[in-house]
Amino acid sequence: MYVTGESQQSYYPGLSRGLVAILLYYDGKACILRALRMLLQARAGRMWSLPGLSTDVIDTVTSFTDSLINDGLIGKLLGQVLSVLCE
Repeated sequence: MYVTGESQQSYYPGLSRGLVAILLYYDGKACILRALRMLLQARAGRMWSLPGLSTDVIDTVTSFTDSLINDGLIGKLLGQVLSVLCE
């Protein structure tokens, strides 16, 4: 992680490589959450399907997100949110 922080340090003048590494870590987590939100919005549904997507894409995304949900994704996310709120 520090190697990445060091290689990206020129984009963040005045910050140490450790601070840049931490910034990139949390930025990566935010990107993953945004991607997950977009996937969940692309699922087949009455109100939340993104317009303009083909049925093949919607079916593939729905199948993928169904497997995530069946593996306990919602419970894990809610557990993480509760642990942050209770600290």
